[in-house]
Amino acid sequence: MKYLMLLFVIFTINLQAETVDKIEVIVNDSFVSMQDLNYEVNKLVISGGRLTGFEPYSILLSDLLRNPKVQKKLNKKEFMLEILIAQKLIEQDAKKSGIEVSDYEVQKLKKSIIERNNTNEVAFAQALTQQGLTMSEFEELLKKRSLVEKIKQQKVFPKISISDLEIENYYKLHYKEKFKYGLAYIYIKEDSSYNDEQKKAVAEKLSKIQEELKTKPFAEVATKYTEGPYKAIGGRLGFIKEGVFNEKLETEIKKLSLKKYTKPIKTDNGYHIFKLLEKQKDEASNYESKKQEVYQILTYQKWHKVFFTWLESLKRKAYIDYKDDKNKYGKNFNWVDWYNALKVNN
Repeated sequence: MKYLMLLFVIFTINLQAETVDKIEVIVNDSFVSMQDLNYEVNKLVISGGRLTGFEPYSILLSDLLRNPKVQKKLNKKEFMLEILIAQKLIEQDAKKSGIEVSDYEVQKLKKSIIERNNTNEVAFAQALTQQGLTMSEFEELLKKRSLVEKIKQQKVFPKISISDLEIENYYKLHYKEKFKYGLAYIYIKEDSSYNDEQKKAVAEKLSKIQEELKTKPFAEVATKYTEGPYKAIGGRLGFIKEGVFNEKLETEIKKLSLKKYTKPIKTDNGYHIFKLLEKQKDEASNYESKKQEVYQILTYQKWHKVFFTWLESLKRKAYIDYKDDKNKYGKNFNWVDWYNALKVNN
């Protein structure tokens, strides 16, 4: 009997040792196993590096994955392990903070993705199978992705500080104030199909127009000669914003002083004469109208640094026990340092 008991104890100890050996790291009250780690690394190899956008590293690193140096690091088990640890920390913090994603939210998001791909659930499930995923696995990935997005909205973005001066400087550097032009217009048709006789007639008409414009109102001349759609109202186009006309026409219009008109401008479909009646700032392009847009751009530019700072603070507070004593990489790894080095090297 004692012999049997001894065998049982030895067997239990060996079984526990085997289980511990399979654990790569303990993260508070959870762990990452060797199987978890190998699964993610092997899946990346099998997919040839193609990302679906729902892998743990894709959810965590977002657009940083476009960086070839980051892509190369994903093949390193020690780096992948840090990503899986980060995922555990995020999930634990979300649970502690009462942040969760309901099944309804997951189903709604899944339906949206299926509709955007112009397919149905059956065909979508088949496509997932080809990528080595079941629908339930995909739904779980959706849940994790949504959780990270909620974390960003509730815990990361509120920490981002952007001053009015930053917004103004960015606007001055990347935007220019645009104008809209009140124009009248004379158009005379001439295209590649015109023969020499027709071109001569066009030239004579243009000569008459230019001569009459010296003594008569532009609207009167436009009503008499223009072949454009605004003949009945003296060629008045109303206000036209910058960027509507082709570059050649717009360049000449911008040169005009008020009440002045251009010489005939030749294009592929004929000749154009513009008179500048009025010039106003385009309110849609001014600082106040673009302020929120610039704020969003700067927020997006800053979120990585704030996110990794927040993530590193989670890591410092957590109980993390690397089971491989030789894993100096993980013990010395710092998300903020990693991100800063990535920016410097770029």
